[in-house]
Amino acid sequence: MEKILITGINGFIGNELFSFLVKKKLNIFGTINSNKKKNNIIKKFNNKIINEKIFSINLLKKKEVTNLIKKIKPDIIFHFAGNTRKFKKYNNQYFITKNIVEAISKETLFVFPSTDKIYINSPKDNLENSKIINKFDNLYEKQKINCEKFIKKKLKKYFILRLGIVHSTGKIDYFKKSIIDQILVNLKNKKKSIVFKNIYRSFCKINELNKFLLNFVIYKKNKDYGIYNIGSKNYSYFERVQKLARIKKLNINKIVPTLGNITPLKQELNTEKINKKGFFFS
Repeated sequence: MEKILITGINGFIGNELFSFLVKKKLNIFGTINSNKKKNNIIKKFNNKIINEKIFSINLLKKKEVTNLIKKIKPDIIFHFAGNTRKFKKYNNQYFITKNIVEAISKETLFVFPSTDKIYINSPKDNLENSKIINKFDNLYEKQKINCEKFIKKKLKKYFILRLGIVHSTGKIDYFKKSIIDQILVNLKNKKKSIVFKNIYRSFCKINELNKFLLNFVIYKKNKDYGIYNIGSKNYSYFERVQKLARIKKLNINKIVPTLGNITPLKQELNTEKINKKGFFFS
C-alpha cells in the first residue's frame, strides 16, 4: 500500500483530508508543528495507531524534514502546511516547501495547493498556462508564485492546484472554519451575516476536494501532471451563501448584502482543463 504524507494536519484542509483518508483505511502519515496540537488530534480519533502516524516537526528545519522523509519514504505528499498566524508576515512557506522538495525522491508525487488569487493581475482567460505577472502587494500570493516556480524547476511528478475558496457546508466540528462556514454557523444561530455582493470568486466544497484528491491523485485516474485550476463556476459571496443556506433550509433574510473594496471584484477563473478530465465542482 502506498505511503501518503500530509503536512499541516492542524490546518483546515490538511485536517479534513487526513480525517477523510484515515477513514478510507489508507496508509496515512501527518505532520504538525507542536506536541500539544498533536495530542488534540490523537484525542479526536481515539486511536492509538494514529499516534505512530503523526509527527511533530518544524518544517523550517531542513535536517528534521530530511530525516522524516527518509524514515517514511512517502509515495505521495500532500503539502498543506503554511505559515502560522504568528509568522504570517514572513516568507516561511517558500522555505518549508523548498525543504520538502529537496528531500524527496524523483518518484515521489508532490501535491501543492496554490491559489486562484495569483490571477489578480494576469490575463482575462486565467488558464493554467497563462503568464503570471509578478505585481503582488500581498506576501501570500508572492509565496505561492515562488513555490510554484521552484516546484516546476525541481520536480516532474507534481500537481499544483490553484484553489478557489475552500469551505464545508457549516458542519465542521473543527475549530478552524472558512469564512463561508462562519457565515452559515451564524445563520444557524439566527444571527445576521453581512456578505459581499460585488466580489466574485470560484469556490470548492471540502468534501468534493477530498473525493477529487482520492480519485485524481491517489487512485491515479489522471497522470497528466502539472497545474490545474480547481473550483466551481464564479459566484459572488452573496450568491454562494444564499445557495448553501437554501440547501440547509436556513433563513436567507438574515443574509445582508454589502459592497467590498477588494480586488479582484470579478474573477473569471477558467476550469476548462480539469473539467475535460471529468471533474466538476458544484
